[in-house]
Amino acid sequence: MWIVLDTNIYFNQWLLEGANFRVFRNFCNNTGATLLLPEVVKQEVQNKYDGELAQARIELDKLAAKFSKLGVECPSNLVVSDDYDFDQLVREQYRNVILVPYSGVAHEQLVEKALAPKLPFREKEKGYRDALMWLSILDYVKESGFKESIHFVNANSKDFYSNKSGGLTLHEDLKDDLRARNMETNIIPYTSLNEFVEGHVLQELHGVDWMDFYSEFNGELDSDVCVEAIAWLDECSLSVLREKLVEANYPGLIMDGVFAASFETWDGVEDSDILAMRKIDEDRYFIDYAFDIRGLEVKLLSSPTSPASGYFGAYIDVEIDNDLATTSFFTRADFKASVVFNITAEVVEDVDVTSFKFRPR
Repeated sequence: MWIVLDTNIYFNQWLLEGANFRVFRNFCNNTGATLLLPEVVKQEVQNKYDGELAQARIELDKLAAKFSKLGVECPSNLVVSDDYDFDQLVREQYRNVILVPYSGVAHEQLVEKALAPKLPFREKEKGYRDALMWLSILDYVKESGFKESIHFVNANSKDFYSNKSGGLTLHEDLKDDLRARNMETNIIPYTSLNEFVEGHVLQELHGVDWMDFYSEFNGELDSDVCVEAIAWLDECSLSVLREKLVEANYPGLIMDGVFAASFETWDGVEDSDILAMRKIDEDRYFIDYAFDIRGLEVKLLSSPTSPASGYFGAYIDVEIDNDLATTSFFTRADFKASVVFNITAEVVEDVDVTSFKFRPR
C-alpha cells in the first residue's frame, strides 16, 4: 500500500504525535505500507514550521516586554529549540518512506494547466504548488510501475475532489492527467487522516508498534513459547508426526512400530516474528506469533524388531537396549501459534499452536 499525505495533513502536527498520527504510524510500520513524501510537501512543511516558530518568538518577545513593564523578568532567550528537520523526523518514525522529487516535472505541463486553467490550478494562476505536487506523484508512480491503489489524503477538497451523490472522487481535471499518461491507477481520496484511519485501521490491531513491542518482550515470548511448543509436540499424535516427517523427506518407515515420541531443544527459539496482534484488555495482548526451534532433538521409541529400528542414513542414530529401540535425530521446526501475553506480569498465559512443520531433511 502506498499513501500520500499533503501538507495540510501535517500542518500543526509538527511532531507527528497526534492520536491519528500515532495509530497511522503503527499501521504503516506493522503492515509494511509505504509513505510517499513529495519533495514539495517536505519543503513546505519545513517552511511552515520555521514560520510558525518565528511568529511564536515574536509573540514571546512581546509578552516578555509586557512582563518587564510589570516588574517581572521573563527573558525570552531562555526558550531553546532543537533544529527541526521534518524529513529526518518522518524517516525516524516511518520505516518505509519514498521521497518523490519534482525536478522531473516538465514546465510545459504546469504552463498548460495554468493557462487552461485546470485543477489544481485555479483562476489567476493560483495552485502552482498543488499542481507540482500532483504531477510529481503521477510521474513517479508511472515510472515505478506500481499497479496497486494509491491512498491520497488531502484536506483541500475543492481543488482535488468532486463530491457526487455523496461519494468522494477525484475531480475530472485530475482524472484527465491520469488518462493523458495512460495510467489506470486507482487513486482513493480522503479529506483527513482520521477518515483514512477510520476506514482502514483497526485500532485494536495497531494501537501499538509491533516491532517496538517485540524488541521489549521477545525474550519472554521466545522462552515461554519454546516450553509450550515442546510440550505440545510431546502430546502430538503419532499420525501427525508421521505426516510431518514424510513431508520433510524422512522415510515413512521411521515411524512404523513407534509407540511414543519425545522432544528436546538444545538451542531454543530462533527467527521469531509477530505476524499480528491486538489488545484484549489493559494487561493482555493476543499475538499471532511465528518462530522456529533450532537444535530440536526427536526421539522415537519402538520395538527392536520394528522397521523403525532399521538404518535410515547418516545423522539418524538407532540405539537398542533390551526390549527398546530409540531412534533419534536433530532437526529444525517452524511454528505458528496464537499467544496470550500479559505485559504486566511479562509472561505468556496461553499458547495454541496453529501449524508446524519440520525443515526438509
